[in-house]
Amino acid sequence: NGEIKIISGFKEISDKIIAAFPATDPATRAALESQCNKTISEQFVKQNTSQLFQRFPDTPIFAGSTWKHSTTQQGQLPVAVDNLFTIKSINSDITAIKCIGTIINTSEQTSITGIGDNVRASLKGEQQGEYEIETRTGMVINSLIKTNFEGTVQVMGREIPIRIKSSLKINGKRS
Repeated sequence: NGEIKIISGFKEISDKIIAAFPATDPATRAALESQCNKTISEQFVKQNTSQLFQRFPDTPIFAGSTWKHSTTQQGQLPVAVDNLFTIKSINSDITAIKCIGTIINTSEQTSITGIGDNVRASLKGEQQGEYEIETRTGMVINSLIKTNFEGTVQVMGREIPIRIKSSLKINGKRS
């Protein structure tokens, strides 16, 4: 039914991001840790992972079939993702699906904890994915989703460039 039971590893993501800023003073480092813990939280990871199981149609599909699926990811920089899915191949065991999507921020003005209110963001990018799904059950066996978006965030009259890259890999197994 697409219900996520256990999520782990999101703390390691935050640790890697914070490690990219080695020369920061303790107060800035604490603010970064707080921001990362709010942005890359268990709820955020759980929401994004559960969307994997809600993207695929529950009607018959065939090789070459396409469909669109749009999602909005809430957070301090909310974005909309519009995806086009295409069935690459189907056999008795595995269905291979390709995904190409566009990303754009859904709110020009937002509030970011630790940075301030009235933060203006202009972001856009793309997402690409490959899925292997068990044909009989519809369970995601493997997937690799790469996301790349960039733009600017305006804070206190300063325009700060931002670039976010992420990669989500799922290796499933039957229990």
